[in-house]
Amino acid sequence: MENSVEARIEGMKAAGRDTLNLHGLGLREVPEVVLEFPELAGLNLSGNKLTEIPDFVVHLPRLFRLNVGENPLERLPLQVCEQRIAAIREYYEVLSSPDPSSSRC
Repeated sequence: MENSVEARIEGMKAAGRDTLNLHGLGLREVPEVVLEFPELAGLNLSGNKLTEIPDFVVHLPRLFRLNVGENPLERLPLQVCEQRIAAIREYYEVLSSPDPSSSRC
């Protein structure tokens, strides 16, 4: 697997997939280029160095699977915080799930 965001995007487009795998690239920020793909249904950001998930991720209208496991997250997205403690508990349960495919956040 290629080790650059650009190569992974090209691979996704060439394969006609609606899921983008950016696992293990050492990313410190979510690349805004993902906004250019409103058809994304899945986004794997696991295994990076992300400390926060930017609010712009919620502007991906078809996104229903977001994997952010194995990141040193320090700040929860505003949308999670607005849903109060139940959403925060669910968020951390998903992050600690041993099965990354079960990520619902």
